[in-house]
Amino acid sequence: MEPETIQVSNQEGISCFIPVKFIGKETHVGDKFLSYQVLRLKQTGLFSMEELYRIALLIESKDPNSLIDWTETFMLLEKDSRPHISRKLRALQLVQ
Repeated sequence: MEPETIQVSNQEGISCFIPVKFIGKETHVGDKFLSYQVLRLKQTGLFSMEELYRIALLIESKDPNSLIDWTETFMLLEKDSRPHISRKLRALQLVQ
């Protein structure tokens, strides 16, 4: 029996399947818990930052009890200022 998966795709229609039991998987970078899935998808080069934010919303909806620090995850990916990323995350309701 196949495990339940979630399909995410970019605007070109390239799909990636993530098993539900690993959707909220974290990885340690220093003392922070970052989203393993978002980092992995960014590394493929197939997803834009806006698509990664959308995927983060999906991850949060599927596993709201995860330990993922969304601010630190996107700080690593965007190399942008903390206030700018925090505003984006608050607008998407990923952080309070």
